[in-house]
Amino acid sequence: MRKLYAFLETDFDYSYTIQKETDKYPGGPKYYINRYTNYKAQRQIEITLHRNSTPVYFYLKRLEDNREPSYSDNNNCYTFYEIDLYNGIDDHNRHHPYLPPEYELATVKVGLEILKSIPTILNGNEWFDRNKLDKIFLETKGYKSGKYENPTFELIKKTFSFLETDLNFKIVYDYDKLRPFEKGLGGSLIYSNDKNTIGFSVDFRDRYFSVYWLDNKNYDIDNFWEIGEQIGSGMTTEKELIHVKRQVDARIRYYNR
Repeated sequence: MRKLYAFLETDFDYSYTIQKETDKYPGGPKYYINRYTNYKAQRQIEITLHRNSTPVYFYLKRLEDNREPSYSDNNNCYTFYEIDLYNGIDDHNRHHPYLPPEYELATVKVGLEILKSIPTILNGNEWFDRNKLDKIFLETKGYKSGKYENPTFELIKKTFSFLETDLNFKIVYDYDKLRPFEKGLGGSLIYSNDKNTIGFSVDFRDRYFSVYWLDNKNYDIDNFWEIGEQIGSGMTTEKELIHVKRQVDARIRYYNR
C-alpha cells in the first residue's frame, strides 16, 4: 500500500505513520491504522485494517488547527465511498469486491484511483460540499449522507433516560461512541452508578435486545451478559422497550428498598 501511495509523500508532501492497537487476544495487533498527514494542507488520509477480517476502512479528513475531526463530523470526515458518489460513481461492489485473498489489494487500488482524482482536495485548495452529497444520496438512496446516531440505541436512550435523570446512572459504554471500524452486527450500551451496572445487548440482525443486571461495576464488555442476571428482553420496538423499562425500574426499586 505504501508503495502504491508513494505519490502522497513525494508529490503532496504527506508524512506517513502507522499505529498498532492491541487487545487481550492473541494474533498480533487488532487494528493497523495507517495515516498520511499534511498539516500545511490540513488534510489527513486514514486507512485502517482489521486483524481478523478483510474490510479496509478509508477516510479523508479535513483538520482544524492540526486537530483530527471525529468520524461523525460530517463536514470534515468523508469515506472514500462518499467521495466516489460525490464524483458520480455509485458502485458498492467497487469498495466491497469480495474476492479473497485479493480483497485488500483491490480496495487499496480503488483508494489510489480516488485519491489521484482529487488533487485540489489533497493540496488543501478545495473541499467537499456536504449539501451536494446529501442531494445525491437523497436522489439515489432516499436518505442523507454521513454518520448519525444509531436509531435503535437512540430509542433505548430515550426510553431509559430516567436512569440518568432520576437514579444517578451514567452511560459508561456507548455503541454510538465507537469508531466505525469497531462497530458490528450488534452492540452494547452500559449504564453504571456507584453500586450497580445495567447493560443492554442488541442484535441488529433480528432486532432483539436483552438487559442485564450486575451487582457491581466489575465486568468486561465482552462478557457482561454472561456474568450478569438477565432482567428483560424483547424486540427493539417502543412498546417492548417500555415494557422492559417497567421491569428494570421494579428491579432497581427492589435492590434499593
